[in-house]
Amino acid sequence: MAASLPRIDQRLLEIRHIDYPYSFAAPKSKAAWLARAERLRQQLRFATGLLPIPPRGTLNPRVTARVERDGYSVENVYFESHPGFYVTGNLYRPHPLPKERCPALIVAHGHWKEGRLVDQSPQKDSMPGLSINVARRGGIVFTYDMIGYNDSCQLPHNFGKEDAEKLELWTISLLGLQTFNSLRVADFLLSLPETDPARLAITGASGGGTQTFLLAALDERIQAAAPAVMVSGVMQGGCLCENAPLLRVGTNNMEIAALFAPKPQLLIGCTGDWTTHTPTLEYPAVRSVYRLFGAKAEQNVEYFYQHAPHNYDRHSREALYAWLGRIWFGIDDPAWAKEHPFTSEGTALRIFPQRKPVDGGATPQKLTQYLKQQAHSWMQPEGARRDWKSFAETGRMLLGEVLAARQPEASELLVREAAWKTPAAGKRSRIWLSRKGEGDLVHGALIFPQTAKGKVPLVMVINSGGSPSQVDLISGTPGTLATALLAKGFALLALDVFEGSALYSRRVRIAQFDSSYNAASLRHRVQDILTAVAWATSRQEFNAVHLAGVQGGGAWTLLARVFARGISQTVADLHGLDTNAEDDYLWNAAAPGLLRAGGLPAAAALCAFSESPSGRKISTSASAGRLTLHGAAKFDATLCQLAFTTAGTADRLRLHSADGTTEQLIAALA
Repeated sequence: MAASLPRIDQRLLEIRHIDYPYSFAAPKSKAAWLARAERLRQQLRFATGLLPIPPRGTLNPRVTARVERDGYSVENVYFESHPGFYVTGNLYRPHPLPKERCPALIVAHGHWKEGRLVDQSPQKDSMPGLSINVARRGGIVFTYDMIGYNDSCQLPHNFGKEDAEKLELWTISLLGLQTFNSLRVADFLLSLPETDPARLAITGASGGGTQTFLLAALDERIQAAAPAVMVSGVMQGGCLCENAPLLRVGTNNMEIAALFAPKPQLLIGCTGDWTTHTPTLEYPAVRSVYRLFGAKAEQNVEYFYQHAPHNYDRHSREALYAWLGRIWFGIDDPAWAKEHPFTSEGTALRIFPQRKPVDGGATPQKLTQYLKQQAHSWMQPEGARRDWKSFAETGRMLLGEVLAARQPEASELLVREAAWKTPAAGKRSRIWLSRKGEGDLVHGALIFPQTAKGKVPLVMVINSGGSPSQVDLISGTPGTLATALLAKGFALLALDVFEGSALYSRRVRIAQFDSSYNAASLRHRVQDILTAVAWATSRQEFNAVHLAGVQGGGAWTLLARVFARGISQTVADLHGLDTNAEDDYLWNAAAPGLLRAGGLPAAAALCAFSESPSGRKISTSASAGRLTLHGAAKFDATLCQLAFTTAGTADRLRLHSADGTTEQLIAALA
């Protein structure tokens, strides 16, 4: 077992990024894939700010212009996705409308400077050309602006760049806003009486391709998807509108596209960009998932590939028409798929040519504040009317998305223990822990009191920086706090969590979109604490296991406490962290979505309840013991005090404004 321990923590070595080369193969069974797909969809919802989902209020659609042409009509339309925040675009419909319901196509454009109005030539990229040709073939089309393009002028296309770290705490992002806009476009099309909901499709190229496979993965109403030049195993998306914190942690565009199985999907690639391996990499990878659903379903994924630069040109569009003909109308005729000549309406398709909505609408500040308020909707209402069972279940689910934390079983652990060779009073060992198949490595120093006889209580001390106040993790020499704990008869495990001290070099962070591809250090730190708890609670030498988070380690310890089992007492020194200040979270407890999950106040409140509340009666966790918070002068304790009181365990919660002294910490544990 010891031989299987990694020599160095692999989390320090593997850094993923937009150009990281991925491979992907489906799980061995359909059941395994369905479980993985459910897990992944929840991750995507949280990453895009759709968990909990913001209110989908009245669209209030408005038409500013309409023209009728040969075989189709086109209208300039805008409607509200969020209150006062507009989705802008053009609605193309067959003209005259047939009596039967029509299939509908959502068109998301890429990063052409002209956006949805791009019309380079009949042979090259043209969104109006695509829309006109689909409408003439009997389909309804809505092509809409990416945020910051053309008439979507309330936010710039680099929204969130300046306050990225703070917005990450809420999982508010440009990509999330665009994904919600896409969902609202589906709402709009399905609100039209002439739309056939059984034939709702989406397509888009480049950045629009990213929106295509994201909406297809997240909105079950989408029945067919054609992402163009974006499903790649070697480049994942180079813009803020294609990356959001947590979005691709542990996954990639190929796997996200595969979430659409077994519904019809057309992958469009070319030789001149990052989809150059479509026939040999991306298509086989996605098809491996479709194969799990049976031979017939396997035929539902197709690809079109040509020698061309990054595009949605006439050849790619004709591949789209041919595919739509087959899945919408049962037509398989190459002549039917040939593109008809078209004339774009040009700038007449604009809604706000002055780049200012007629009634102003929401400002970036107002929209951001609204989104933050909605992110905490799960924590309402207040007081006696609160459904605490729902609170506990939702809070743990959201915090689980932030931290992906789980206390492993003892059988999952790899352990190495080595005694220090230097003579000293009391048994001393160095401990290394890892989880099978994870490549992580946690290091600690274990010291028993000199007078230990039989079982003793263990205190796990978590401290940012490896201060001598606990233990010198290189020499094993006890410091002030450690010496005092040992004198009181406690065994001590001084834990060096991920990037918690200078023992290991910090991993090199990439400059762009790091949090979209790599887990936050806070996530690893919390997991390391839980891994150590699993080891400690499985040992026969200890009659109790306590957690003590001091200095910067207090916040990490409190978060781990939510998911820990078998802990008797927890003491966390928050070191004056202001739970109403985003900057304070960035200083010591930064992880995407942590404030969406209620932050440290919600974590403290969750400690009042058992891991799996049953029935309407609140269950308390007798094994969780007391929670003591020091350095809590700026800690918003309203929620956790109410939670512990409601659970009938108010005596288990203790709050102290000042930072804890050694004497106070020992008193709390004793």
